Amino acid sequence: MQKSSLISKLKKSLIKTASLALLLSSISFASCGNVYFSKISGQLQDNETDSERQGTVKVYDSSNKKLLKEIMTDSNGEFNVSLGWFYQKLILQARAIKEGESTSYVRTIEISPADAQDLTVRVVPYEDLLKKKIRLEEFVDFAQEAIGGWIRKWNLNNIEGVEIIYKNPFDGTVITKAQQDFIEKKYLDSENIGFFFEGRKIRIQKDDASTKQSEKHYSWKPTSIRERTFDMIKDIIPDKNWIVIAGFKRIILSNIDGNPAGVGLSMVDKDSYINAGMIYLRGIIGAGLLSHESEHTILGVFHSKILPPELTLMCLPIKLDKPGFADKKLAKIVNETTYMPREKIEDILGMDFYSE
Repeated sequence: MQKSSLISKLKKSLIKTASLALLLSSISFASCGNVYFSKISGQLQDNETDSERQGTVKVYDSSNKKLLKEIMTDSNGEFNVSLGWFYQKLILQARAIKEGESTSYVRTIEISPADAQDLTVRVVPYEDLLKKKIRLEEFVDFAQEAIGGWIRKWNLNNIEGVEIIYKNPFDGTVITKAQQDFIEKKYLDSENIGFFFEGRKIRIQKDDASTKQSEKHYSWKPTSIRERTFDMIKDIIPDKNWIVIAGFKRIILSNIDGNPAGVGLSMVDKDSYINAGMIYLRGIIGAGLLSHESEHTILGVFHSKILPPELTLMCLPIKLDKPGFADKKLAKIVNETTYMPREKIEDILGMDFYSE
């Protein structure tokens, strides 16, 4: 009697164990609400060339930033992390390594359940900074000041074109044909303003006295005093996905003393996507001024005093006639398709892992 009862209990225990094992086996390959599963895979790449990079990948429990796993990628930058258990939220950090030395900033990503497999993790390399004797912390400070803490960006594929207004409807300032041709040349030059468009050929519309209202991509409403709001000047309003360039005689801005030589503005939506841009230019249109204001408008960046004017158009007074080394590196960060609007610079240009 006792022997029969013991065998019966043992059978029930084995059935429960087998059922639990089968359940765990089945859910480890499927989504279950907001649960993060035990396997993460992907490839580590360079954000400037999109080429694979060998490096270190670390995975953390985001609730307490406890290190769960640390691995090296293979020579092709590929990684496959098995955690052995399930977590609701995870954070992945990665950096490139070459011959035992770090060669990139630390990239930090919070992983969603749907994106745990076949991740593309792009890190910002810094060998070029070291060669130019720019301190790594110094470039981070520059990016923080220029970008303003988090990214605002265009979807470059949505840009319809650049319209150069022949005659400012507010004050009558004309941009001559020669000046329009000069602007067009700089915008189509891949080593000048064209660099900001990542190889895309941008449509340039050069207005003249015969351009019909139906062909224009802006509206205008004159005001007695031009004033700066958070992201626009109220006089000329570009259509969505257009950059409009106009000349002007005098402009008054609430946050700038005097009469600036130019103003570059980005119209930013609630999701921090730039969806229109306005550039005002006064007097002689020089290459440096045009490139400077265009960088404001295309990258959504601000002035910075961290790096010298020999390296960036964003440091005044302007000494370059086209994007400098720091401007191009910044553009590669802002335009990187895996870096989303409102992402913080510290998650792209991290100095250390959480566990260090």
